[in-house]
Amino acid sequence: EGFEGLPVIVASAMTGHGVNEVREALLGAVKACPRRPVNRPFRLPVDRVFPIRGFGTVATGTCSDGQVGVEETVELFPKRLASKVRGIQVFQEAAENISAGQRAALNLPGIHHSEIRRGDVAASPGSLWPAYLLDVRLEVLVSSPMPIKEGLTALLHIHTQEVEAHIHLAAGTRLEPGESGLAQLRLNELACAWPKDRFILRLPAPARTVAGGEILLPAKRKARWNRQRDAAVARVLEERGPDGALEALLLEAGPLGASPDEIAPRLGLGENPLKEMARNAERGGSLARWDGGGWWLHPLEASAWLARAEGWLAARASGAAWVSRPEFAAHWGRILNQRQAEALAHALCASGMAEEEHDRLRPKGHRVVMDAREETVWKAILKELGDAGMSPRAGAEMERLHGPLSRKVLPLMCQEGHVVRFGGDFFITREALAAIRERLSAHARENGTFISIPDFKTLFNISRRYAMPLLEYLGDLKWARRDGDGRRILI
Repeated sequence: EGFEGLPVIVASAMTGHGVNEVREALLGAVKACPRRPVNRPFRLPVDRVFPIRGFGTVATGTCSDGQVGVEETVELFPKRLASKVRGIQVFQEAAENISAGQRAALNLPGIHHSEIRRGDVAASPGSLWPAYLLDVRLEVLVSSPMPIKEGLTALLHIHTQEVEAHIHLAAGTRLEPGESGLAQLRLNELACAWPKDRFILRLPAPARTVAGGEILLPAKRKARWNRQRDAAVARVLEERGPDGALEALLLEAGPLGASPDEIAPRLGLGENPLKEMARNAERGGSLARWDGGGWWLHPLEASAWLARAEGWLAARASGAAWVSRPEFAAHWGRILNQRQAEALAHALCASGMAEEEHDRLRPKGHRVVMDAREETVWKAILKELGDAGMSPRAGAEMERLHGPLSRKVLPLMCQEGHVVRFGGDFFITREALAAIRERLSAHARENGTFISIPDFKTLFNISRRYAMPLLEYLGDLKWARRDGDGRRILI
């Protein structure tokens, strides 16, 4: 099976008859095969490993992807053992480097030969993602004597590795000979694979090959195909195969998304191919990148995050004009890290669903809604503070004059930006604060930058009760600093 239409060549190793024809046919077949790209990370599945006295460990295999040279560092997966390549031999001849398609022996110092075994993979550091789960396109041979049933245990042969695999079908309970379908292979040992890698499945007793297929995605969790998220993953993989691996990975990742550091080794991509794939995915509407490109999400998950965040922000801001960024980040801290929470806030503002001012947020166009009594108090306080000019007022005074509602209205006035609070319970209008700055600056130009506390009180016609908290606040603003018994004006 699978050899239909190929030429039959009669040859004899004894006489040499037909050997040249076999050689030419093989060379022609090789030339017709597409060349593996060398811009992928280096990968060499190990088929033999042994020690050589005076040199150390030697691992042999066929380079399936990328290229590597002498003195370059490789990593042995799945154990993640690192070694610098001391030497390379190709057909017993020393070589400086090898590339995809070449068979080679690598001298790997610093690793004992007992730590490596057939089936391990020497690869570029960080380029593989060992997995116990593989989402695959399974193809049952027409010649298979039996169907592939749900839960069947078989031997997976991938690269040079043989590992026991349990088959979990995405649709139905069996695949008949000649049929194909999506499945998840659940392995007893870690395996290293990239999308588009080929594999075969064999039954151990009696030994026979029953199926093969293609890796679609090294999976992160056991699939339950009737679950909404896993069903979405299945649809993408069935429709697009390994070309849909990125979208399937993001769907599988859910609301937490994934980072490029995880995505690259799962898809077998180097830095530049990954960037190109990301750009194409963004243009095609299957990828959203937040946190400066460090947090990758499926657009459906990104939209869900924005809706959740907008809803929470609207509810939280219903009694206040603004929500501070630290409070916003703290709310999502059970799920997201600090950088992701900040990225969510940035995305919320970039989408036009929220607006920001310094370190605070509010829903786009949100304004505080007050009843008639609260509006009356608001206007009265604003008038009083405006009439006071550069002389602050205490919150206790406002409460005595305008009642307990002032304690609700004053924070809202501060959040809206009409009023500035300082010293714990002192208030001044923003316009008055700007006037204080101008007067201080003029005083420094005319009289020098030093000002005593009595002169400060006289300059603004305020008592010590207001002068001292105001001076402390000016220090916080970096407009002045303590200098002996007075202050040094910095503006």
